[in-house]
Amino acid sequence: MENEKLEREKLLAVINTIFVMSAKAGIQFFGKLQEHLDTGLRRCDDFWTNFRIDSGSCSLRLCAVALNL
Repeated sequence: MENEKLEREKLLAVINTIFVMSAKAGIQFFGKLQEHLDTGLRRCDDFWTNFRIDSGSCSLRLCAVALNL
C-alpha cells in the first residue's frame, strides 16, 4: 500500500512538471509573437520559433513554423 502511494505521488509530480513546462513554453511563444507583431510586421510567412525548457532530465520543445498572420 505504501508503494502504491509513493508511485501515485511520483506520477502526479511528473504530470505537474509537464503541465508547468507547457504553460511556460506557451507564455514564451506568445510573448515572442507579440514582440514580432509590435515591430510593425503584420504578415510573417517565415516566423520560426524554437523553445526548449529543461527541468532535470525532462525537456519540452515547441516549434512554430510558418505562421501566416
